Amino acid sequence: MSKRERVERVISERVVGERVLGSANPAARAFRGAKSGIAGAIRGVFTGIVLFLLAVYVSTCDVERHSKEVAKLTPVAATDAAGLSGLQIVTGEPQVIARLDAPNVDEAVLFYTWEKQEYVTEIVKENVTKTVTEGGVDKEVTIEQEKEVSDWKTIEEKTGAASFKLGGLTVNPEHAKLDIPGFKREIDAGKSAAGNDLREITSYYKVPSSVTVVGEISGGEISGGKVFRISQKAPEEVVDKMRTEETQQFFGLKAIAALLFFISFSMILGPVLLLTKIIPVAGGLARGVIYAISLVISVVLVAVITIVVKFWWAIAAAMLAGGIIAIFAAMNRSKKPQVQA
Repeated sequence: MSKRERVERVISERVVGERVLGSANPAARAFRGAKSGIAGAIRGVFTGIVLFLLAVYVSTCDVERHSKEVAKLTPVAATDAAGLSGLQIVTGEPQVIARLDAPNVDEAVLFYTWEKQEYVTEIVKENVTKTVTEGGVDKEVTIEQEKEVSDWKTIEEKTGAASFKLGGLTVNPEHAKLDIPGFKREIDAGKSAAGNDLREITSYYKVPSSVTVVGEISGGEISGGKVFRISQKAPEEVVDKMRTEETQQFFGLKAIAALLFFISFSMILGPVLLLTKIIPVAGGLARGVIYAISLVISVVLVAVITIVVKFWWAIAAAMLAGGIIAIFAAMNRSKKPQVQA
């Protein structure tokens, strides 16, 4: 098996652009840095507002809880699944309709992907920018680099899936989420016509002895639906794993929203953060406090928005009830007879 990895080597460089920045005097550099920082901070405010709106949107998003619907289903043995339709959990022993052989694998498989790759060397060009000082003047120089890049390139690929019988049902696993152990095999495949190394990579799943299939039954087939999973686990374990995946997706989504809020606050407060850099010691402490407060507010905002979206009906009902009570209270106060002094 070839151990070659990506290799880059610069073979030539040439200057394709040059821009004078100004004097190399420290005071001039400081002025340019401050000017650039102010412009960047102003642009950052507008970018921060856009990110803030995006964070609000992401905070309102939720994960589809298919596990709740699947948990309500009663698992059915494959021998009893004939005539059923809709979303079902079916368990049984899979009987492959036609043996599927994967390249470089000695046993029948349920599903595989195969790639042939060639280790090729190509010449690529890219521009890099750096600042240089010449004759007391700072210049921004754009350099075109010509690189020799050697890496693996896929030149051929294919996939295969073995349909199987589960009782009287036909299951096509091609678009299913496979929750069974996967294997990978990589072999050297000689040389190409150009003399480059070749390798073949096969990722595959063996045919399990028993399966739990969650999916939509239609016309005696299970081939898709809003939930389509093939697992070696028991039905209860399948549901538990679905719950775990949904919980991870939920908190992952909220973490992204909180990160977007945090970045947006950092950009919106860019001018303030820029000013803190003027203060030698206290400035660093002030930036730390600002970042900490921004992080806390970000997390709280995500939590509040999530609660409002999830329980908006209860919040609306409470506000309506509070409004009605306030109106009746005001009416009762207005009806009370005025006591003459």
